[in-house]
Amino acid sequence: MLRVQRIVGALLVLGLLAGSGVAFAVAQSLKSEPARVVSTDFSRARAFSPGCDCGAPKAIFSLKLTGSADLSVRVTNRRGSVIRQMLDQRRSTGVVPFTWDGTDAKGRQVPDGRYQVQVRFGRGRWRAAPNAQIIVDTRPPVVTAQMPAGRTIAYGAGGGNGVYRYTVTSDEPGRIWPTVYRVIPDGTVEQIWRPAAPTPIGAGTPVELTWPAASGTPDTPADDGTYLVGYEMRDVAGNVVHLPASFEPGGTGDAAVVRVRALDITPSHVIGTFDDQVRVAQQLLTTSLPGTQVGAETGPPASGVPAPPARAGLYGLRVSGSTTTIWGWQPVAGRAAVLVVLPTYTWQLANPYDANGDGFPDLAPAPLGLDRPVGEIARNGLDDVLRLSGAAMTAAGRSGAITDQQIDQSGIPSRARLLLVPAMRVWTPAVVARLRAFLRRGGRVALIEAPLDRRGVRAGAELAVGAAPAPATLPGATQGSAAAIRAARRVRRAQAARAASAAGRAR
Repeated sequence: MLRVQRIVGALLVLGLLAGSGVAFAVAQSLKSEPARVVSTDFSRARAFSPGCDCGAPKAIFSLKLTGSADLSVRVTNRRGSVIRQMLDQRRSTGVVPFTWDGTDAKGRQVPDGRYQVQVRFGRGRWRAAPNAQIIVDTRPPVVTAQMPAGRTIAYGAGGGNGVYRYTVTSDEPGRIWPTVYRVIPDGTVEQIWRPAAPTPIGAGTPVELTWPAASGTPDTPADDGTYLVGYEMRDVAGNVVHLPASFEPGGTGDAAVVRVRALDITPSHVIGTFDDQVRVAQQLLTTSLPGTQVGAETGPPASGVPAPPARAGLYGLRVSGSTTTIWGWQPVAGRAAVLVVLPTYTWQLANPYDANGDGFPDLAPAPLGLDRPVGEIARNGLDDVLRLSGAAMTAAGRSGAITDQQIDQSGIPSRARLLLVPAMRVWTPAVVARLRAFLRRGGRVALIEAPLDRRGVRAGAELAVGAAPAPATLPGATQGSAAAIRAARRVRRAQAARAASAAGRAR
């Protein structure tokens, strides 16, 4: 019996010694295990859109190794099929970077979906790298928007009058910016509003975007005019959706047309503003703006403007609101022998106002409304008139004014002897016919930088303008400022002679 116990004890000792040897061998084996991935960085590879114009058209990721090893890396689809072999070589300890452009081994674009990055060391088993899932997503998000139509706002105005608000919803999460564009009359497009910081948007969760009638920064007012309001949406993969997607008349999608108007006035003296009170000053213009004030009224904008002065002259209307001052015109022909002709048809041709609300300036050959808000056109036009004909007006001693539209409708006053015509491009057959008749009966016409090269046709309150086969001709008319000054002096001397003759007869 004792012998049996000794044998069992010996076996137990041998077993313990063998177990210790196995544990030691296992420990030594673990110590000699090849390098392993200890961390990954897939922050720029969670989702991407191969080839997109979004700043991240590739998946960029990295693996961090504990030591040197023969490393293989591949991309597989959800079924485990190999899509792309990324690496098969010995690598050293540290970070191993990778870039995947979303193509398979044959260079073909892979379909949208989820993909896995797998790793293998030496001839071991393939294993999924930690947190190594990549989503390929080339489908842009679907965005819907509720955008109020026909809105007019003003920078700094209270409540909804000062801010345009609209709601957008996306079918997937991402970032969204409000965007505002202005279409320039030369056909180019200017983005005037896109905040630096986007608004986060979740799938199916509406968010509100706003535009405070500003340009560039919130403290810079946007000019009066018409704008296209939309958005830019980027999903997690970088796919981008723009509204408007294009800038063609009738092709801007559901972008909202929003007007900014602090203060405006039409040729018929209709004042538009959110202000309760405006001040309208009548300024006699002879050499430069603002001229000499001869009258003023303050009151509600609906009350209009003061009645024209009785005395002949070129009068400007200086309209002031709470934040803005604009100009209009108020010509008075009276009994003056010299009249400066305001080329209002030409001014309307240059008027960028958007009458039909499509987001694009009214431009020929489309008919132009003759009573659209004039914006800066009035100030610029009056400046041109004074610059070109101011010296001749001064030489005349006292001059009146008339518009080409008044000549078109009613003719030339019988007391007129000289017409100063500065900066006129657009003419209608009726205006040219009346000017020719005026020249034939002894009147004088002085063209000052007035090429008369665009033909207009009146149709009620609209004017259709097109290029004329040749500029209109006015036989007997003079050209240039110097000739206009000489003509004004001759008219003034003739008036003085007639007055002296009349005085002599009276004695």
